[in-house]
Amino acid sequence: MVKSSSHQAKQQASERRTSPRLPTKLVVRFTTPRAFLDQYTHNISKGGLFIKMENPLPVDTQLEFEIHLPLTRREIRIKGQVVHVQPEEGAMPAGVGVQFVDLDEETRKTLDAYVHALLDKQAKGRL
Repeated sequence: MVKSSSHQAKQQASERRTSPRLPTKLVVRFTTPRAFLDQYTHNISKGGLFIKMENPLPVDTQLEFEIHLPLTRREIRIKGQVVHVQPEEGAMPAGVGVQFVDLDEETRKTLDAYVHALLDKQAKGRL
């Protein structure tokens, strides 16, 4: 069986992932050279998130964005880099995979607390 390059890229990305992706819908606010955008996440992990976008940004695009984490009641600013562009495919929406970069200790702890809260909800069957 021959695997598609899209399938191989997804498999390689999942092998590099150090924490699970958890479904969550958060507002992500950021600016591009052309617009101020409010988009939504599809999932999050300790290392990054997936932002749903009809017109995805190119790989290597640097972003600085704000997200509100409802379970922790915190709003945080994060820097990230687009590492994957996903065309709409089956149940997966179009968008970009963003890896977090240059996180300070407080932001890292806040993200970790949010991801742990999601894991707890998932374990209890409420996610």
